[in-house]
Amino acid sequence: MESLGINYHAILPETITASVAVLIMMIDALARKIERRVAGAVSLIGLIGAGVAVVSLFGRNGETSFKGMIITDGFRLFFAMIFLVVTFLTVLISLRWVEDEVLPTGEYFALLMFATTGMLFMSAANDLVMIFLGLEITSISTYVLCGYRRNDLRSNESAMKYFILGSFSTAFLPLRNSVRLRRQLQSRRPSRSHYKPAIIEGSDRGGSFSRSRCCWQGRR
Repeated sequence: MESLGINYHAILPETITASVAVLIMMIDALARKIERRVAGAVSLIGLIGAGVAVVSLFGRNGETSFKGMIITDGFRLFFAMIFLVVTFLTVLISLRWVEDEVLPTGEYFALLMFATTGMLFMSAANDLVMIFLGLEITSISTYVLCGYRRNDLRSNESAMKYFILGSFSTAFLPLRNSVRLRRQLQSRRPSRSHYKPAIIEGSDRGGSFSRSRCCWQGRR
């Protein structure tokens, strides 16, 4: 465990928001129709708990965990607090909006909490894999939120456009990173000139044929 750098306290805010999202989905499934005030209250309590978890991470001074994939520094904590405060205000505003639009309450607040989880992962990312993971969690949730008003053509159009744009971005991001990684590996690979002295030295022991072959390869 220590060799892998596993530290569950470092991902406590993300764990809280994701757990609250799953809890809202379970309550909505069991109760069949969750009250908007209940879903909103559970979301607000989860956001407050995540904020307390973020405050408990102050003073880590760039500590990394999970093999360097998660970092705890001032940059992460600053943006994590911004994400939580904005989501808190969004939940307060949405309590009335969900009722006026007659929309399913449980799914909306669950998707909102999942989107917040992805943003928290992006702020804590110290690795391209974590950035990609957080971006995908946020993107998939916002795809659905854009088209949440299924009877509104503008909502459907925005969801479709965002989905197409996000799909292309998702495809190009790992492709670009893989090409960059390949170039870095090729630049670190030693050139053939480093191996020539060893080949020539070995040809002295192996005979005149190997020496002539080595010289021919060097001229080509």
